Amino acid sequence: MEQELAFQTLKDKLCNAHVLALPYGPEDFVVYCDASGIGLGCVLMQGGKVIAYASRQLKIHEKNYTTHDLELGAVVFALKIWRHYLYRTNSIRYHPGKVNVVAGALSRKERVKPKIVRAMNMTLQSCIKDRILTAHKEATSETIEKKSQIKDRLMVARDCQKSYADKRRKPLEFSVGDYVLLKVLPWKGVVRFGKKWKLAPINVGPFDIVSLWPIG
Repeated sequence: MEQELAFQTLKDKLCNAHVLALPYGPEDFVVYCDASGIGLGCVLMQGGKVIAYASRQLKIHEKNYTTHDLELGAVVFALKIWRHYLYRTNSIRYHPGKVNVVAGALSRKERVKPKIVRAMNMTLQSCIKDRILTAHKEATSETIEKKSQIKDRLMVARDCQKSYADKRRKPLEFSVGDYVLLKVLPWKGVVRFGKKWKLAPINVGPFDIVSLWPIG
């Protein structure tokens, strides 16, 4: 309830007041800082008008700091980002929590906690991993199905060619006195090309058949 009230007060001041005014050199700057167990907040003001504001979440090791160290950390945080405005300014005063409303609201503003972010990342990673695996399985099954279809079509085409060749094929029969051509072995053609720089013919002959021997 207290955090919600502080946030609504901050919202009202930022939306209704003349905020983020341009700084005017001669007037002094006032910085309001506050720290909580969630983060650090600070507001830079001049003449009762907000010039700038900033906040950040506590780091992991900073969550072990004492309240005093966190408040000093808020001061250091403000001095680092607004040191060009605060040059030669050395007056630091403590304000009770009720007075320091704006900086307190900035320091207590809820953000996405690291555990929630980690859980979201793990959930997203799990979902993405499952989707990748599902898509991979679908693509693999589709590829296997296409390969099977192509293989079946090739088998059908080969069977058709084989049946046609079996019908049209005639057994070779030779008789004494026939002339035949002999096929040249591939390595002999390579040897001939290396010696004479000419390609050997595929077939040589014709040769006359002088006798026949039964096979087997």
